[in-house]
Amino acid sequence: KDLAAMLERIRSATGVAVLVIPQAQEGAYGYLGARQLLGTALETSHVLDIGGGSLQIAGAQSSFGEMLGQKVWHRHLCQEIRNAESAPCSLQPMTSDELAIARALLVEKLKDLGVALPGPISMTAISRPVSRGVLPALLKLSGETDGRKRFSRLELTIAIERLARLSMAETAAHLGGSTGHMAWLLSDMLLVEGLLLATGGETLAVAEIDLTNVPGLLADDRAYVWRQHYGCYLDRLRGQGIDAYASDPATCP
Repeated sequence: KDLAAMLERIRSATGVAVLVIPQAQEGAYGYLGARQLLGTALETSHVLDIGGGSLQIAGAQSSFGEMLGQKVWHRHLCQEIRNAESAPCSLQPMTSDELAIARALLVEKLKDLGVALPGPISMTAISRPVSRGVLPALLKLSGETDGRKRFSRLELTIAIERLARLSMAETAAHLGGSTGHMAWLLSDMLLVEGLLLATGGETLAVAEIDLTNVPGLLADDRAYVWRQHYGCYLDRLRGQGIDAYASDPATCP
């Protein structure tokens, strides 16, 4: 109700009708943007976008978002395993027990994913933690140079077990690159592994793009209709919460 009152004041003062977009609808915007950029190269039901603070798994019909991006997840591991408040911290080497703690923590953080995305889904990772971190490391470890754009969950798990035993300096020397860059690699790998397990995925496709919601927003006819029935939208927002957006504006008085 407070939100609806705030939006009503904004509309009165500026003439701008602000709509609150539910997670599933926002995900559909992202998936449409990825479809426009990748075309037929997008063969999966969802795209995985890992930012610094949050991540999103976006599909045409269902989506999941969580404040568990690269830096947030790494900080959780620093706190739980290294008792360190500052990040990045040195996570390597990690013992088998520490890996188990990290994986159990991720299961807890992703416990709502199965509800939002029931059943196995397929994903294309579109952000740099995977395209410029995890995938190149896996290719380096396998000795491949063909630049493939897909890897398996099993391959990732084997790499995690292998790298966890190494120090940060040993990892950097083995893979090439600075220890500063490598600070995020193991936590990124664990995050991706956990996401694949939580979604029932056996493989992950990779295609780096700069994703934007603008094409989806512009194509959303419902938003323009709600602009014409904004008082009704605010009434439903008070009673239904953000799910009001998904209701039918044609049934407004």
